Amino acid sequence: MKRIAAMAALTVTMLAVPAAAAMASPIQKPSQACPAGHAFGHQKPFTFAVAPGSSTVYEVSGPTLASAEEFRYAGSTYTIWSVNPGAGSFTMSLGETVFVNEGPAITNATGYLVCSG
Repeated sequence: MKRIAAMAALTVTMLAVPAAAAMASPIQKPSQACPAGHAFGHQKPFTFAVAPGSSTVYEVSGPTLASAEEFRYAGSTYTIWSVNPGAGSFTMSLGETVFVNEGPAITNATGYLVCSG
């Protein structure tokens, strides 16, 4: 009988320790990936434009952009996929798909870099 009680106590202890440790662990936010030389949290504005039906975005003014940078615009977070510095253009995604402007022209829109250098 004592063995059964000891085993029960051991089992309860073994189950309680990981649960207590999990509850004591701080909740961590997902990490934000920033390209080399860029820092998280310094939001720099830039201005851009997109023609209707296009996936090519033209930077009107602002800092030099880099692939993998994220920016906020109209309440959503976009990721820059590729940059063409010679043309002053870039492509971006919203989630896993390339952004295509399905609406009217977007002109003088302001985005805010999540990662900036």
